[in-house]
Amino acid sequence: MSLRTPFLIFITFAAACVSGDKQQPVDSITESLLHKHIAILASDEFGGRAPFTEGENKTLDYLESEFRRMGLEPGNADSYLQPVPLVSTTITSSPVLFIKGGSGPQRFSAPAQFVVRNPRITAGVNLAGVEIVFAGYGITAPEYGWNDYEGLDVEGKLVIVLVNDPGYATRNPGLFNGNAMTWYGRWPYKYDEALRRGALGVLVVHETGAAGYPWGTLESSIPLPNFIIDSGNAEKSLALEGWITTETAAAVFSQADLNFDELKEAAKQQGFTGQSLELTADIAFDTSITRRTSYNAVARLAGSMRPDEAIIYTAHWDHIGTNPDITEGDNIYNGAVDNASGVAGMLSIAEAFSRLEQPLERSVYFLFLTAEEKGLMGARYYVQNPVVPLNKTIANINFDVINLIGPTHDLKVIGMGKSDMDGYLTKHAPDLELTPDPRPEAGFYYRSDHFEFARAGVPALFTQGGIRHKEHGAARGLEAYDEYISRHYHRPSDEYDPDWDLRGAENDMKLMFQVGRDLADSDAWPQWKEGDEFRAIRDAMM
Repeated sequence: MSLRTPFLIFITFAAACVSGDKQQPVDSITESLLHKHIAILASDEFGGRAPFTEGENKTLDYLESEFRRMGLEPGNADSYLQPVPLVSTTITSSPVLFIKGGSGPQRFSAPAQFVVRNPRITAGVNLAGVEIVFAGYGITAPEYGWNDYEGLDVEGKLVIVLVNDPGYATRNPGLFNGNAMTWYGRWPYKYDEALRRGALGVLVVHETGAAGYPWGTLESSIPLPNFIIDSGNAEKSLALEGWITTETAAAVFSQADLNFDELKEAAKQQGFTGQSLELTADIAFDTSITRRTSYNAVARLAGSMRPDEAIIYTAHWDHIGTNPDITEGDNIYNGAVDNASGVAGMLSIAEAFSRLEQPLERSVYFLFLTAEEKGLMGARYYVQNPVVPLNKTIANINFDVINLIGPTHDLKVIGMGKSDMDGYLTKHAPDLELTPDPRPEAGFYYRSDHFEFARAGVPALFTQGGIRHKEHGAARGLEAYDEYISRHYHRPSDEYDPDWDLRGAENDMKLMFQVGRDLADSDAWPQWKEGDEFRAIRDAMM
């Protein structure tokens, strides 16, 4: 591609990675190969791999050079790239939130007390005198007999909603999905539902436990550029999307002579009705607009009998990039774990597929997606513009963070029990214990690229390494998981460590190779389980 500076990296493989007569293709997946890919992709030279930057150019060049070296075909007609038209909006002035009425006014500052973004392609946001309403969890779920908007007028108003869903709040296994977050608990759903109701903007009340990450994650990442697919529909979005701390929420409700904790408790109960706070909000800030094209990278191993049917492996190549506003210390969000590790895992699997001597019956695609960190934009665009029709897509296998702690007795399956895909893991690793997400309240099944495939009906498998370490027990796995989320997730400290024990990741990638190979050499069509939220979409598609 002429706009990108060539960036060729010449690699010398260790003897263990060299194909030989006695070596099976799966044996090319090694700990050392995973280390090599992560170290390169997470280096400062790649600048945090943000779309629209030199880091994107270098990442795409690296992926394309690997595809060519492996002998993989271009996956998008005659190209390894799929253009993704995006608009980047960046806040260029300091947002201030004024709440008027009641015992006020009060003034709140970003990003310590709230964070916001402009979801439209406009030069800024300027809202004045907008009425504020509280809509509980902001959920309309007929199958659960739940409607927070019953009798509530939110047309043209600013809606405050709670994070997650009532199942998590009550720990009632009979309500929603109990402690496990549903799609209704995710903030993109809450924004979409409020928009359908005619709201002008939404502020989600953040809580670390219910959200699955601390306020610092929002504080450091939301002020960075926001991405929108340039489809001509952006003006149909909300005028404002944002989050407020629980302390800010409590202060706002107090200004209205209301008790936030009491209303939060009431919102857990079926039949709760939201209400106006009898307050208004003023908020204004400027945004710059940049229209650019980012790229998904895609390569193909063509099937011999049914090449139009495909298994699609995915991993997002992007991360947050470099924050120029951080003038002291490290300002590069290297994204070693998230998601240089997933890219490395998928490249190692592609390596194994490229060494197969006999062609597979179905095609296998390796799709590296852009702008996952900005709302799954690359995956959403791909699903709207697939290179393989969705009714010919057998399954999706996604990688977003792999095992960095060493060999484990188990494998963590995010969304365990949703589809037949779990059975392929058991088939190829019968002694491996499948472990459900240890933090289901965080809703990780709805937070990575596979979700765009799932919501379009394609059975999607998403794993993230194990918990029960073979030498140190489950405590080691949980400790590492919690430390990463609390200290390194979406922060500059997510950096490559040459001391990572990738033996467990090697085992996991070999298993994922076997699962994909099995599906590609069969006529099986995995299904969603009966009653799953995505089953009807797939059935209608087929």
